[in-house]
Amino acid sequence: VLRWKRRLNDLGIGTSGPYDRGYFQSLYFQDPDGQVVEIATSGPGYAHDEPADALGQTLIIPPSRQLRGADRDEAAAVDEQWPEPVPDITPDMVLTGLHHITGMTDDLVRAGEFLEEALGLRLVKQSVNQDDPTTKHFFWARYDGQTVAPHSSYTLFGWTPQSPRARPGAGQTHHVAFRVRDAEEQLAWRDHLRSLDIQVSEVMDRTYFTSLYFRAPDGMLFELATDGPGFAIDEPLPTLGEELRLPEWLEPKRVEIARGLQPL
Repeated sequence: VLRWKRRLNDLGIGTSGPYDRGYFQSLYFQDPDGQVVEIATSGPGYAHDEPADALGQTLIIPPSRQLRGADRDEAAAVDEQWPEPVPDITPDMVLTGLHHITGMTDDLVRAGEFLEEALGLRLVKQSVNQDDPTTKHFFWARYDGQTVAPHSSYTLFGWTPQSPRARPGAGQTHHVAFRVRDAEEQLAWRDHLRSLDIQVSEVMDRTYFTSLYFRAPDGMLFELATDGPGFAIDEPLPTLGEELRLPEWLEPKRVEIARGLQPL
């Protein structure tokens, strides 16, 4: 995490942290649209402060050294730095997947029931937002009663019903996509969601995968996307992402679309 901090700072990107979150270490920064991005370590893990076979059963208040406004040493986090420049991303710095995604809801109970019944995620941590300890922060994940699967965590801050509703715009997450193996599994998920009277889209062909869409009670748009056919269906693996690829129905507008795109 410290090497990432040094690399980002040397590139002129401001960071916050690293902070000890108990279950992982976190470093924060923002992309050009203002979206908050976090780099988190894989451990110590959710069993850091409760038994691995009884996760998520009680509300846990972190120690005061982790809480803003309590005993957390903000100056120490600012001063902590890797001593040498990090011009390249080394093999042990490579990001291997999403640690978690965090959203906001005005009803944690209703959101939890939806995540558990509709998606099969299980509550693995009840805690508070360490940057705003008055706000609850709950974690759900794929959990078999002993182990939390990596890259499966979805977390929510519990805001009040009086909080403003989200409006679409730059810097906001548009949707969260979950993986399904294939079309057969995707259709089984569609049937399951419809059995719960959840409005689900028809299967949509996205060229590189097929997708289903539905919304959580708090308005977050969810997607179930297949792994295949994959991104190599229309260009070679060694040159993925080097050219603008469009679906057939948009090819007649290629010049117009390319003219309006911002460079990455």
